[in-house]
This record gives sequence, structure tokens and C-alpha cells, in this order.
Amino acid sequence: MPRKRKPKKPILKHEREVRDKLYQAGRLISEANDLSPKACRQYAVDMDHFPAMIPRQRKGFKEWHQKMIDQGILTAGRGNVRNPESPMSVAVEKAYEAVQEKRFRQYMADQKQRGEKYALKEFRKLGRFAAAPFEDWKEVLLEAFMNLHNDHPEKVKALRDIVDDATRSGSISSAEYRSLIRQDFVKAARRFSKEQKQLHGIY
Repeated sequence: MPRKRKPKKPILKHEREVRDKLYQAGRLISEANDLSPKACRQYAVDMDHFPAMIPRQRKGFKEWHQKMIDQGILTAGRGNVRNPESPMSVAVEKAYEAVQEKRFRQYMADQKQRGEKYALKEFRKLGRFAAAPFEDWKEVLLEAFMNLHNDHPEKVKALRDIVDDATRSGSISSAEYRSLIRQDFVKAARRFSKEQKQLHGIY
């Protein structure tokens, strides 16, 4: 009696097209990384979602995962991405409150001197924090942060320690500390902005 042939595995709808696109995506990720690993890392740090080639084998995955943590792309441990009690998160919220207070004072002054219509127009230029693009608020937040620390945030030990934890070094200049702290502030402020957008249902 002839042996029955095993039926061929059916091809799922769009399977070939999906495989082709995933292959192209993997190739493009590799090409982008070859072009500028630094630019790829910065993009991954700044975005909520980023494309990556993730190893499936346990050993390869563990090495990849640790590398992502070391580069600041993924956060270690579990829980919220933004810790509201961390020194930098507290600094971001204080800067945000300072900006809002300054805006309100300016609004009251404009209203008194030039009328309600003008005051409201000027107040709305910056836009609501939760709704406006982060870039619209970036510089005013950074300016408020620097003003709150008399242009020398590196003199605050809690903020300086953040840099030491990241660089594992205490042998950098005050100017370098200040620059790195400013960069960390912008990253933390961006996370705060994303959190506020999510709370208000804005994506």
C-alpha cells in the first residue's frame, strides 16, 4: 500500500511578504548601525520604541540586554521608567513649576498693562505642556533648571552623583559635570513630558 505523503504546511496569507519585509528591516537596522552606532544609540535613548535585532538564544539575549542597559537605552530592574523621587525627576518638576509660575506672573502683568486679550494671546504661545511638542518647552525648562541652581548644578552633590554613577569617574572638570548634568536633565524632562502626555491621553 503506497505511503501517504505528508501534507505541505499551508502558507499563511501574506507570509512571504511579511518575511521579506522583516528581512529588509533587519538589513536596514544593520546598515544604520554600521553607518553611525552613536546616532543609533541616541535615537534609541530618545524614543519610546526603537527597532532592534534581539538574539533569541539565552546567552546572546543576556549579553544584548546588559549592553542596552549599559548604554542607557533600557532601564535596569522593574517598575516605572521615570522614578518621581529621584533627584533629577524632582529637579525637572521644580523647573516645570518655576516656568508655570513665571508664565502666570507675566500673564497678570500683561493683563494689567495691555489687557486680557493680549495677555491670553501671549500666555498661549508656549502651549499646554501636555499637548505641546517637548521641543517647544525644552529651552525654557533648561533655563529654569539652570536659574534654580545659579547656573552651577554641578555643585549639588545629588546631581553630581548621577554623573558619577553613569561615568564611574570622579576625575572630570566642573564644566564637564555641568554639561553632562544638563544632558541628563533634558532626558529626564523628555520622560516627564511623555508621562504627562500619557496621563492626558495624548500620544
